[in-house]
Amino acid sequence: MNELVIKTHLKKFEEAKNQLKKFSEEIPSSDLQSVETNSGPFGLFTHNITGKELNELIDKIQSKFIFINKLQSDTIKEFAEVYEALEALDKGYIQGIVAGIKAAEKASNQAKEAATKAEKNTIDINLIINGLVEFKERIEKIEYIQNMEKIWSDIQDIKKTSEQNNQLLKKVKIAYAIAGIFAVITLTHIILNVLGIL
Repeated sequence: MNELVIKTHLKKFEEAKNQLKKFSEEIPSSDLQSVETNSGPFGLFTHNITGKELNELIDKIQSKFIFINKLQSDTIKEFAEVYEALEALDKGYIQGIVAGIKAAEKASNQAKEAATKAEKNTIDINLIINGLVEFKERIEKIEYIQNMEKIWSDIQDIKKTSEQNNQLLKKVKIAYAIAGIFAVITLTHIILNVLGIL
C-alpha cells in the first residue's frame, strides 16, 4: 500500500481521535435549583410558590431537556466518529500490515525454495566428483592411458566449481535471511506506528 494512502488514513484517524477526546472532556453541569419553600426571618414561615417562580423553574427544566437532547444527538454523532476512526484504521494500517505479512511469507518461501535447489545441486555435484575420483583411480591402474593430465585437470575444475556453488549457496541463504529480517523490521515499524509508539 503506498505511503500517501496510509498517511491519509492516519490523518483521518487522528482527526476522529481528537474529536472524541474533545467530546469526552465536555462534561455538562447540573445547575437546577429548587424553589424556596420557607420565607421570613430565619425561614420560619411557609412560602407559597408563585406562578413566576414556577415558570422560571419550568424554563430551566426545558433548557436542561434541550441540552440533554443535544448531548444525546452529539453522542450519536461521536459514535459515528468512532466508526469512521476504526474504518480508517482498518483500511489503512491493518490492510498494510496484512500485505506486508503476505510479502514476507512469499519472500521466505522463495528463499527456502532457492536454498533447497542450491543444496540439491551441491549434493549432485559432490556425487559427480566422487564418481570422477573413482573413475580416475580405475584409469590410473591401466598402463597405456593418454591425456591423463587433462582428465585430472578437468576433475579439479569440477571440484572448484562445486566449491564455488557451495559458496553461492551460503550467500543465497544469507541474502534471504537479511530479506526476512528487513521484512520483520518493516512490520514492527508499521505496528509501532499503528499503536502510536513511534
